[in-house]
Amino acid sequence: MARRILIKFPLLFISLSIGIIAPFSHANVAACADAGSIERTRFLAPEVVSPESCLSEKQVRNCANGELTGWSGSYQFNSCKILNEQDAALGLPLFDFEEFTYLGGFRLPHTQLGDSIHASLNSSKAVFTYNSERHSIFIVGSNHEQQIAEFSIPNINFTDALDEFDVGSPVQDFTKIFRTERVNSVARKPTINGLAFVDGQLLVNYSDRSDTSNTNTETSIVLEDANDLSDTRVYGPYKLSGGLHASGWLFPIPEVWQSELGGDFLAGVPSKNFIWHDSQGPTAYAFNVQDVLNGATNEEVETSKLLGFSFNEPLHDTSVSFIDDSPMERIKNTNLHNDMWTMLSNAAFGFIIPDTSTYVTIGTSAGHYTGVGYRVERTGGSVCANDCAYGADDTYAYYWLWDLNQLADVYAGTLAPSMVRPYKTGAFQLPFGTQVSGGAYDASKGLLYLSSANADTTPTFARPPVFFVYQLRSLIGSTVVNAYCNGTPHGENIERIKFENKFVDFGQLCETEVQTNMCNNGAFDGWSGSYEHNTCQVLPDFSGVNDLPLLSMDNFEYKGGFRLSSKQFGESPFSSTDFSQGIFTLHPDNNSFFIVGHPRDSMVAEMAIPPLVNSDNIYEFNLADTLIQPFTKFHETSRVDTGINNYFRVTGLEVIDGGLMVNYINWYDANGTETDTSVFFDDADALSTSSIKGPYQLHGAAHSSGWLSKVPAEWIDILGGTHISGAQAGAAISSRLSVGPSAFAITPSDSVVGNSAGAVDAVRLMDFPLSNILYDKTHYDEDTDREHILNNADGLNDLWTYVSGAGYGFIMPGTSTYVTVGRSGGHASGIGYKITQDDGRVCGGPCPYASDDYASYYWLWDVNDLVKVKLGFEEAHNLRPYSYGEFPLPIQFHQVGINGGAFDANNNLLYVSIPNGDTVGRYSRPPLILAFEINIEAQ
Repeated sequence: MARRILIKFPLLFISLSIGIIAPFSHANVAACADAGSIERTRFLAPEVVSPESCLSEKQVRNCANGELTGWSGSYQFNSCKILNEQDAALGLPLFDFEEFTYLGGFRLPHTQLGDSIHASLNSSKAVFTYNSERHSIFIVGSNHEQQIAEFSIPNINFTDALDEFDVGSPVQDFTKIFRTERVNSVARKPTINGLAFVDGQLLVNYSDRSDTSNTNTETSIVLEDANDLSDTRVYGPYKLSGGLHASGWLFPIPEVWQSELGGDFLAGVPSKNFIWHDSQGPTAYAFNVQDVLNGATNEEVETSKLLGFSFNEPLHDTSVSFIDDSPMERIKNTNLHNDMWTMLSNAAFGFIIPDTSTYVTIGTSAGHYTGVGYRVERTGGSVCANDCAYGADDTYAYYWLWDLNQLADVYAGTLAPSMVRPYKTGAFQLPFGTQVSGGAYDASKGLLYLSSANADTTPTFARPPVFFVYQLRSLIGSTVVNAYCNGTPHGENIERIKFENKFVDFGQLCETEVQTNMCNNGAFDGWSGSYEHNTCQVLPDFSGVNDLPLLSMDNFEYKGGFRLSSKQFGESPFSSTDFSQGIFTLHPDNNSFFIVGHPRDSMVAEMAIPPLVNSDNIYEFNLADTLIQPFTKFHETSRVDTGINNYFRVTGLEVIDGGLMVNYINWYDANGTETDTSVFFDDADALSTSSIKGPYQLHGAAHSSGWLSKVPAEWIDILGGTHISGAQAGAAISSRLSVGPSAFAITPSDSVVGNSAGAVDAVRLMDFPLSNILYDKTHYDEDTDREHILNNADGLNDLWTYVSGAGYGFIMPGTSTYVTVGRSGGHASGIGYKITQDDGRVCGGPCPYASDDYASYYWLWDVNDLVKVKLGFEEAHNLRPYSYGEFPLPIQFHQVGINGGAFDANNNLLYVSIPNGDTVGRYSRPPLILAFEINIEAQ
């Protein structure tokens, strides 16, 4: 049976569960060679009682073969003081982090809780505080709007499976505070850095992320009634005299220390802002909280600076043998001797443990093993967009422990704030992730809550934080952490079934075991047994797809094209292909195609396919003017309710079981809330009289409501669907789209044809939400700003930009290739928003600086990678095309590209459409259709 883990936070780089973390190889070997050996002093204990003396040792790191070894020795403390017997008897002891024991964790819901699409915990920085009155937390939501909500704390589960953490319930939905009439702040980008629940009120600390000059002195506001976030009065702004360095975490000072430190509350430093203005180390500013709660707006609130650092005086170990380090070299850890603070360090929370002399600060740090560089190539091959550690694994949760007696000396004027040093520092391992983003401490129960932003990987399209709970070892068993164990009484067990393997081969059986978990003092002890998997899946038969080839563009051969008549085929003046977006599909029995007409009414017609003419002169193309079915209107008619009123646009067509499935979107869904995606004509051969069913709601919404294509028979069981439903090109509001081609496996014969309306299940195989865009991992890493990537600000992006769009995708039968085609731009000149291009045109949105910097594009994907996503071995956003680039069209087009497609499996012909590509007419602009034969034998 699993037990609670006693977390030890020992000497730097000691793991809490697997021992010493192996030293990294430093990418800058010259720094190691120049350094030779480095020494430092460490102590056995932080304090001793006279006549005992402080035991110390010299610890050494040597440079051997271009690599720096780990520190020698075993002593862990940075300092030691000798107390006389009287001081020892009257004084408060120093605390060690090994006194904390990990109890477990919990999660919070990722769903939208409010009117705004940003009223959620997705991409939250996880700044929060504890409400002792309701055993709940107040937390800041999505970074875009900084809204605040309240959630109950659920049972704390001890488990190594993230999806087994209980999920808290909302107490108060998200409420927008800043950029409303309730707050008169001059901050352009207010960012909440700290919260404190004080006498029923909520004290909020914040800074201005746009304040590059560090001139905005606002730090705080007060929400008068924390129990009524949506309607409470908001007071402020207030200005703590520490400014930016006092605009972070908040925590009450125990009464015994208030007179020694000059206040009853502490304010700390926020997360990273601008290096020149940030404190290069944790801070502590003491103030009287009533000066804020009862103070005058916009007046400075006096604080006492007890701890703080600057760029020129960063926190560093004075016992280490330096070699002419500059401040920048120290925080970049150029000589690899810095285990206290680098430019990547960030203290997220600080608190005083009652009945001790310890001020704890905790957060994240990096680069202590391998150093810090700008846009360097890390171990593993990724290239950073900004500053990062050379070692890809050289990032960890971190703590700094401070002696409050030294802070008292600062208040007394006998010590400078920048001369205080932590008596112990160290890295420790979180159960999930490496980042501590926020914290709260319940002193009555000795409970430490820590948050890790974006660490909850269980939702498909969101990344909310995860919370971890620790308790003082001396209080375990003496206080009740949970009111109950999900209703299970103390001493009783619950059961579950686990599987030995997540997958077994085709024809094999899944092995199971029954595991038990006992409730002990309000918390579960841990599950018995060794099987780890919640599900077991028998793998499909892969024998039919083994060794299938991958396509290249050498397999594509241009076979010609044809034009479309722009005549009116119907009663409406919009019953034509003029300005059609080129969304079409083939009729498998008629040698014909269905096409969507003018976007005003998005009607559908059927026309015969004329003979192809293999020419690069469109004037020689045959004209498709043999009408089989005239344009038929269905949107905004009594025949069917599409569920969309405005900005309706058809994005995909496919003939299925004799009917016609139509995918569509609201192309300007600003709120990202539209879910209706499809309708179905029961009889594709009688569009004007056929019954129409719907609306249907495809899983994935706008991520999947685009092109439709058949899955080859050999891949159907493996991918879990008969058809692929993908994304679309040209839609607005990227926050609700796939920022890259997508693939969702569906079976319309079951979920559409047989139902009158409703949800359509889909298997998400490939998808790139805005939080996980498609980008080139050889040029950028996950920390690179997506605006930088999508605007191609550095000229390195040749994969996907703001003006890229895939219009069609299909799996080529007899291969392992998923082909996606569309258009892209800005790869040569970069992208700007509403700029004036080089030809004088003013863009209405994002566009390349060069007016001719557009091209039709292709992206080829290995279907085996989609299978990995289906089986859970890979994330849908981690896939990358094995080949991509400009699609070789025989005709040059200006500012237009492929927007639609259809595949003829009988003749291995890929048809693509070019909207506005037919320039033969003086005024009309129907799309142009081009055809390419795919010859597998050429592979």
